[in-house]
Amino acid sequence: MKRSRVHVIGASGSGTTTLARALADHWAVPHADADEYFWVPAVPPFRQKRPEEARRSLMREVFVPREAWVLSGSMLGWGDTGSTEPSGEHTVVREQGVSIGGVGVEADEIGR
Repeated sequence: MKRSRVHVIGASGSGTTTLARALADHWAVPHADADEYFWVPAVPPFRQKRPEEARRSLMREVFVPREAWVLSGSMLGWGDTGSTEPSGEHTVVREQGVSIGGVGVEADEIGR
């Protein structure tokens, strides 16, 4: 599997972040988690949601210019009536139990 844009999704605690970090390390590309864009950084964390347009704008700024990246975490229920995915063509991977790209972690490619 060549370096590309990949979004790893799965249930909480299913290993999506572990898989995404391993894949990003293997490809030497940036890894990000959807929570970094959904929540406003604060102490304690996860208390204040970032406004929808600010989320989308920040993600476009970070992801669109890059040739390759790995994003982990769900963006379902973000309230966007259109696509909740970062812009541009990318692959969505769901943690499932099939080896991917010799990374030593398991996943199943489910869409582009």
